Amino acid sequence: IGCIGYDTIKLVLQELPIVNLGDDTTICSGEKVVIDAGNPIFKFLWNTNAITQTISISTAGVYGVEVLDEIGCLGSDSMELTVNIMPTVNLGNDTAICIGEFVTLDAKNSGFNYYWSTTETFQTINIDESSIITVHVSDAIGCSDEDEIFIQVNELPIVELGNDTNICKYQSLILDASNIGLNFGWSTGESIQQITVSEESIYGVQVTDSIGCLGEDEIIVTKEIIPDPYFKKDYQVCQGD
Repeated sequence: IGCIGYDTIKLVLQELPIVNLGDDTTICSGEKVVIDAGNPIFKFLWNTNAITQTISISTAGVYGVEVLDEIGCLGSDSMELTVNIMPTVNLGNDTAICIGEFVTLDAKNSGFNYYWSTTETFQTINIDESSIITVHVSDAIGCSDEDEIFIQVNELPIVELGNDTNICKYQSLILDASNIGLNFGWSTGESIQQITVSEESIYGVQVTDSIGCLGEDEIIVTKEIIPDPYFKKDYQVCQGD
């Protein structure tokens, strides 16, 4: 009988949400990075269970997100976060050494980059003069730490007991090691700055400061014995002489 019915439908092909979390990223320990799924007003589901457009992360791992539009079209992406451990630099306590010695400073953290205030770029350096030394240690992405140390170089004590000396039989001689306040060790066993001697001998002294820097000297003391010109003191004389 020719009855006809008809209808139309419009098909819209909707693009999937474009999600780009960026390249895999490396940060330093203690830092954070914010990653953004874009696509405002859509729905978000992160593998951390967060449902916000952005999240702040600081722990190493792979982070992924699914983004759904109003009809359920889904876009997704993921990125990996690497967290570098910060170097820890400790050059130790301030140090004193004796002149002629050196101290080796070690920044440790093998494989990192080193920059010393001396302009050296090695893990360890040797210092033999009084100075304040600093070192900056960093990795490839700039995770860094630094420290400084004061090195003091002590002069050796100057000890001069004088020239070898000749004394008379009943004389004595005062030997003075100078260097008030330091430590003294005489060959006689005494431990004071000045000693009095009256015997023939070689007298030596060692003088040390608080860190053991040492100065020393010795002197030869001899005795000159003068014969008694009145060796015959008893006389016999005749009466009238």
